[in-house]
Amino acid sequence: DVEIPELTGIEIFAVIMRYVLIAAIVGLVVWVIYRTWYLAPRRKKEDEPEEEFIEYEEDITQLDFEHWLADALSKKDFKKAVRLQFLNSLKLLAEYGLINWKMNKTNYDYYFELGGRKLQPQFMDVTNTFEYIWYGDFPISKERYDEVAEEFTAFNTNIETDE
Repeated sequence: DVEIPELTGIEIFAVIMRYVLIAAIVGLVVWVIYRTWYLAPRRKKEDEPEEEFIEYEEDITQLDFEHWLADALSKKDFKKAVRLQFLNSLKLLAEYGLINWKMNKTNYDYYFELGGRKLQPQFMDVTNTFEYIWYGDFPISKERYDEVAEEFTAFNTNIETDE
């Protein structure tokens, strides 16, 4: 026979409090993980401006990039202007039949579609420039934008002359 010891009221209280404390710690860890990994990416920074990109996420082949680009430049939003330059390049690639544009494709999907073409390495260069600027958390100067715009202009000219 196994003999179970009698516990006093204080001992019972201590055992219960131990389990309550363990449950509270587990709950706190779950709450912190939830806030950090689930909610934080969805929260907007207070100083982050409202984005207008919903309008040109639909079909880039139907958009007037000159209008959008002029608007971004007039607001000195050079980061947005770089994104528009990149989307315009994708539009040109699609118009010339060099890629099959679809909203759910990645930039690397397009890179592989250009396989064997002279444009492929230059596309990787403009893609890296775009991703560095767009996803980087830093401002872009007018001077840097002008350099990037020249890079995109050269790339777009090469799209038109690619065979």
